[in-house]
Amino acid sequence: MRYSDMEFENYDSVLRCIIRDLDNPTRSDIAKHLGLSKSAVSNIVSRLIDYGLVLDGESIQSGQKGRPGTSLSVNPSEWLVLGAAIVSSAWQFVICDLSGTLKDTYVHEIPELSPGCALACLSEGIAHVLGSHPDHLLPGVGIAVPGIIDIASGDIVVAYDFGWNERVRIGDYIEKATGMKAYVCNRHAAEGIAEYRYANEDGEQSMVYIGISSGIRATIFSSGLLVSGSHGRAGRISHLQIDPNGRLCTCGQRGCLYTLANDEALVRYYQEEAGSTVSPGMISERAAGIIKAADEGDDASRRAVERLGDVMTTAVRMLSVMLDTRKVILGGPIGDSEALVSHMNDNLSSIHGVDIFPSVSRCRIKQHGSALGAVSLVVDDAFALVRDDFFSRF
Repeated sequence: MRYSDMEFENYDSVLRCIIRDLDNPTRSDIAKHLGLSKSAVSNIVSRLIDYGLVLDGESIQSGQKGRPGTSLSVNPSEWLVLGAAIVSSAWQFVICDLSGTLKDTYVHEIPELSPGCALACLSEGIAHVLGSHPDHLLPGVGIAVPGIIDIASGDIVVAYDFGWNERVRIGDYIEKATGMKAYVCNRHAAEGIAEYRYANEDGEQSMVYIGISSGIRATIFSSGLLVSGSHGRAGRISHLQIDPNGRLCTCGQRGCLYTLANDEALVRYYQEEAGSTVSPGMISERAAGIIKAADEGDDASRRAVERLGDVMTTAVRMLSVMLDTRKVILGGPIGDSEALVSHMNDNLSSIHGVDIFPSVSRCRIKQHGSALGAVSLVVDDAFALVRDDFFSRF
């Protein structure tokens, strides 16, 4: 089996056009977009169809002479894709087709939220899924986790909100344990990718997703491109300094967004507004209860959420000035709140001046967002994952 780098690049580029870059393109659309000949694209597409990655669709009349082209899409019935995400104290697995449509789910509990236990449980969960879906599963797994991610190595550099203060080599561990290529990303960044890819009905290309839980992270899209930054860490807005005289943050600064707008801050605001402590339990569970009560009209809960919303409004204003984004979506256990979104939109609409601020809305994907976003990373690399087998057949 031998193939040139150029041959691989052409196949990979054509498939990416169909998966992500173009909307139901014809062969002519792809040829024009990539600068390839129509005959070369037709040959590539024919083989991708034979391999089960691509489907021919309906005829499209282009307005030009000759036969109408047919739209191309990914084949939803041949290949499956695996994604995983840490949600509370469990690994949440999703099995999807190439279009991101959910086919199956699986949950594997993590009895102790330490790096070693989390890795062992992830490996066990992948083994379970492989046993349940042995056929036509792409040999890659998307993994959404908390913390700062080294996207080149697949390591968690640090996850302060989980108390993981040393590098966790999750990508290397999973590749050795399962033989599958690991695609590791931040869990909130993955949720943002899922919102953009699978819930962006108006096709907005300039969008910011902000996930709020024990940590805060933004996923930024500009002109249809994911903004990653030079180290893959763009969107780490947890450490935007909102109040230079505020609380000391884990990063060493004072008044970071992390100290003023995460789940712990919300519980603190509620205690101050209600004049009492909340019921014992995990911070995340208590914060979720406050969000629910605020959306149901409880006064103290609503005031606590609005205090957090004032802080988040400042952060959105800062992002808007820098990015000129059209749409901001809030998600995560704290962000998915009608009371929070409504208060922030009231704040933004009351600001007058030369700047035009975006509207804020709640996330549309209510479950499996992080795992679905991780799936999309695998789908984007689909041809690279199957290339050896593909070229052995053709």
